Amino acid sequence: MATQNTTGINEKRADQPLREAVDRFLSYIKKNIETENYQSNQWDDHVVDKMINSVRVSGREPFLKIEKANKVCGYIVKADGKDLKRGDILGRTAFLGRPATTRILGNVLENKFALAA
Repeated sequence: MATQNTTGINEKRADQPLREAVDRFLSYIKKNIETENYQSNQWDDHVVDKMINSVRVSGREPFLKIEKANKVCGYIVKADGKDLKRGDILGRTAFLGRPATTRILGNVLENKFALAA
């Protein structure tokens, strides 16, 4: 029993850098929303707050799904793989909205954010 608890704690610790990087990425997306609305002269605090609050992450093996207003805008790779590395930001396929594994848009762990949600 103690081994399971220790394993779970160690997995959470290993995941901490990715969690912090994803939080920075979400802040980046939210700042883009504010900037775009401000520059378009359509600033409405209520609308902007609603858009900002709609940005969220949901878990999906082996990816984290980034959503804005219930629409998928990208994915983040959770673990290193054959062609992908941990933290890669992937676009989505045009028709099915699945991760486009050939379209790497940046890496959250390297603070390279190319995805403008």
